[in-house]
Formats: sequence, C-alpha cells, structure tokens
Amino acid sequence: MKAERFTIIIALMLGFLTFSSSLPVNTSAATDGAYVFFTEEVEEPTFDEWHVRWHKTDQNPDSSLDTWCRQMHNAHGGTHAAWCSRQGYNTHYINGTGLRPYNGNITSLQPPVDPTKLVLRYDTNMDAIMRRELVGASYYDTITMNFWFYSDTGRSDARQPDGGSYVGYDFLNVIYYTTNNGVISKHVLWTDTYEQATAKTWLQESVTIPSEATWVGFEFVSGTVPPQGGDDADAFAAYNIRTTPEGSTGMKEGVYIDDVVVMGTGPSDDVPLFTHVDPLPVYEQVKNFTISWSHNDPEIAKFQYVDLYYRITGTEQWTKYANVQNPQGRFTSSPISFNAIQDGNYEFFTQGYDINGGAEVWRGVADTWTVLDGTPPVSTIDIGGNLRNGAYSGSATFTLSGTDAASGVDHISYRVDGSEWTIYEGMVGLTIDGQHLVEYYAVDKMGNSEPIKKATITIVDGVPGVVFQNSGEHSNDGNITIRFTVTSTAPIIELEYSLDGGDYVSIDANTTSVSLSGLEDGEHALTVRARDSSGNVLINEAEFTVGMTSNTGEPPLNGDMTVLAIAGVVGAAALGGLALIGIRRRRG
Repeated sequence: MKAERFTIIIALMLGFLTFSSSLPVNTSAATDGAYVFFTEEVEEPTFDEWHVRWHKTDQNPDSSLDTWCRQMHNAHGGTHAAWCSRQGYNTHYINGTGLRPYNGNITSLQPPVDPTKLVLRYDTNMDAIMRRELVGASYYDTITMNFWFYSDTGRSDARQPDGGSYVGYDFLNVIYYTTNNGVISKHVLWTDTYEQATAKTWLQESVTIPSEATWVGFEFVSGTVPPQGGDDADAFAAYNIRTTPEGSTGMKEGVYIDDVVVMGTGPSDDVPLFTHVDPLPVYEQVKNFTISWSHNDPEIAKFQYVDLYYRITGTEQWTKYANVQNPQGRFTSSPISFNAIQDGNYEFFTQGYDINGGAEVWRGVADTWTVLDGTPPVSTIDIGGNLRNGAYSGSATFTLSGTDAASGVDHISYRVDGSEWTIYEGMVGLTIDGQHLVEYYAVDKMGNSEPIKKATITIVDGVPGVVFQNSGEHSNDGNITIRFTVTSTAPIIELEYSLDGGDYVSIDANTTSVSLSGLEDGEHALTVRARDSSGNVLINEAEFTVGMTSNTGEPPLNGDMTVLAIAGVVGAAALGGLALIGIRRRRG
C-alpha cells in the first residue's frame, strides 16, 4: 500500500536525482531539479534507526514526561506512525491501588500483548516537539513539506506556548527554526483547524517552509483540562481503571504523523555545493560495508568528488578515508566501500569539491554513525543460596549478566533441565529437589551469539513459594516492574498483589510481573499472594525504593531472594515444576 502511494512521488522527486547522479561531470540536467531534504515513513527496521533521525523534547516536563515516539496502533500505511505521547504516565487515570497507567497503555495490559490492541491516550499540559535539521534550504526558491496526520482531540483551554494566542482545543503545529549566531528560535508555521483536530481520519497537508529555516518539525500542545468528549469515567472499569478526579471525564487518542516528505525546488544559480553521508544501519557486523552519500548539485555542473572522513568514538581526530581502489580518497560515485580497522562506534561526514577546485565548508561534525560489532558478547552466572556440601538447602537463585564492548548485550537466553529457551529478565529461583542443569548464552544487538555455557545447581529440602527476581530495586521516576515466579506442585488458581499494605488486587494466575507507575518517593513493599489447587497459600513480599536517591543511605539489596513460609497444607517435598521467568503455564 505504501509503495503504491509513493510511486508517483518518488518518480517525480527522487527519480530526477537518480537520473542526474548518473550523468558525467560537466553534463547539465534540467534547471528546475528537485532536492529531497528527507522523507519519513516511520518504517525503519528498528526503533533506534527511527529515533536517531529526530530531535525530540518535552517543553513541559514538570507535568510528567510526554514525548513523541513511534507505535503500531494506528498508521497511514505500513505498520508504524509517530504518536505525540508515547512516553510517560497519564495524570487522568488511576487503578485500584492508586497508581497511574502509562499514556501508551491505559488499560495496563501485561505482555505479551498485541501492540495494536493497546489503548493510547495523551495527557494534559503537553508541549511535545520533534524536529529535523535542514541544510542549505536558503538556496531553493520553494521548500515544501507534505505529510499525513490523524487527530482525535477536543475543545480545551489550550494556548500557543510561551504566552501565545488562545486556540481553544488541543492542537498540532508545524514549526520551523531559524538560527542566528548559533541561537535557534522557534516559529509556528501552521496549526490544524478544529475540524481537522477532531476529524478522526487520516488527512494530507502541504505547507511551504520559509527558505531561512534551519530546522523543521511538529509540536503537539494540550490544555490544562481534559478535552470535551473524552472517556467516560467508567470507560475502562473492566480493567480496574477509572478517571481521576473520580467521576471526571478522561482523555482522547491524540495525534499521529506519517509519510513526511520535505523537498526543495528551483535551486538558485549560486547554490554552494554541500554533501552528506546518508543514514546508516545502527549496527554493522562485518568490517567491510558500504557508505552511501548524496550531494545537492541537481545539474551535475559543479560537483567533482568527495572526501570521506571518519573517526571512532573516543578519539577526537578525524581521518580521511582511502582504499586500494582509490588511494587518494577522492570518491566520485556512491556508495563507497569502507574497510573498518576494529570494532567500535564509527562517525562519518563528507567534504565535497567542485570542478574549479572549490571545497565545501569543513564541518567536522558527523552526518551519521554506525556501530561495528563482529565479536560475540560474554555472559556469566552468579549462583546464590545456602550452600552446604555442594548442594543448596531449601532454594537457590541464579543471576545472569553479560558484557559487549561494541553494540552492547541485547539479551541472554537460558533454560533449565532442557526446557524451552527463555529470555532472561531477572533473578531466577529454584526450589526443586535434585540436580539441575542451567544452560545460557548472550546475544548482542548486532546478533552475534556466544557459545552455550552450562552450570549445575543441586537443591535439597526444597520449599515451594513465591520467588522475587528483583526485590530491593530502586526507581528514580516512580515507575517500576517487579518480577516473580510462583513454584508449587499444583496449578496456581488465584494470584493477587497488594501495595504498601493496601487492598489486594486480583491478577491473572499466569502473571509473572506487576508494573507500577506514578509512585511517591520513599520505601515501598509489594506483597504477592498465590493459592494453588491443593489449598496451599504462598506469600512473599518485595521491598523497593523510589526517588532520585535512596532514602536509606544503603545500596539496594540486589540479589536478595526470600521464600516465605507457606500458610496451609504443604505437599510432598518432591516438587513438580521449575521456577522460570515468563508467563507460567497453567496446569491441570
């Protein structure tokens, strides 16, 4: 669908560049050539590859952090679009224990969950900006930005930021920036109408960007009160979520952005040459990879070659690149075959030259970067418990950790006694009598995998219970997920939790984590209580702290694991299940 939609656009805007780049030096093309500053379909292979292309800020962070992000709930084409408020928790909803849900998951659905099924709501007091840089805009007669947007907002007391005019509904701005002596200033170019803001359908818009613009982007602004037509107070009662204050109306979905194209036409006769390295994948695995670059000379009348400069993060010196095929390092065509010398984070920029010997202004600032990582990560295991004569009495825990000098560790997989491979999320508790084989390996963000490692853990006098995997953790922002495993010889039929001695909240019997948000600073305790089909009641408590610094003066008790006594009848000592991370499979 998206490919069909862009066929004509690509043919008109990019096809010209493809044709002109193949022309030999000194050959002229049409004088009204177009230059595409950037396109954005929000369909980059990974989040990081989208994230690095935009500069995103929250201009009102005191009212919780709300920033643009990409999501899969609603898109014009493909599977992704940018959304105004993915990060942060929402101040107008609350659950049964007094905690606020996230903007991007109002119903607090637990993973794994289809991301298209999440309920998204923006917040009040928002001023979220995302912008991209324009280089050389002043040398084109006309710069146009075409984009698609979907808006579901309503009437409120919203105003333009910084004491601006009254708008009267939550709105979307197209903004641009000008730069003077290194200081950038924001300007509002376009604001959606009330009819557009409440349309709840995808609309296309085209705006003309002033030639003095150095950045261009989008800004979403909401008022201090919920919009008219927001959620009913009991809209999510089935999820134990209500609006706050009690009985008030809630929020709406917000704004999505997709399929953005910024193009310049009508280049002036004195357009200086400027070049840039095209965006690279976040990671490269082999030392030889290609680097594509572009230039702005639509007539191919002045361009001659580029020099490619690189450096590895941690070094200050830029190095001009040359290879066997081009020992002088003067590259006339794209892409360039680059041979890296070692793993690391590589930065690149180009400097162009024209046929008269003139040089593009030296930038010394990276156009793009990539991480070269061809080395597997290294993982280690740490086993804890009451070790006596080579065996652990009652229970044991193990934690896995990994290191990778280049791209970083993506995940660690493990399994116990030949069970299914599981992604490691935190400390694992074992309470099953006998000898257990733990196998594990780490994978880095490039996809390099280390060989499987093995460890043996022997348990005697095992005791079933609730095992927390991250008790003692600390949260700076009031948002935390506590993970646990329930081990028992019988199926778990009831599971519930209580925060700080409050009422118990029922959760699915297969749940292995509780996510909390909007917590006040200080010490907190989460109690998990389970009941199995044999009548055994298993209880445990995890303590944790919230705040920018711990109030206890002591480090968090990372690695501490406690299995509390069982209230009720305990089954035989020979237990029938392993304590594993993930959704616990219901038995029976």
